[in-house]
Amino acid sequence: MQEDDKISVSGFSNFAPGSHFTITLTHKDGSKESFAAEHTYNETQIDWFKAGSALNFSAK
Repeated sequence: MQEDDKISVSGFSNFAPGSHFTITLTHKDGSKESFAAEHTYNETQIDWFKAGSALNFSAK
């Protein structure tokens, strides 16, 4: 990782317990690096995330 990298995260369309994200770093020179990343969210936390917050989820 470099100071001027742009970071993008993909995999939200399949966001579920045990799923992975792909992190892509785009360097200043245009080259890219990608790697998989795990998360620790459970089903309830994912529902909160999709709603924007636990409060928004509770309001539904």
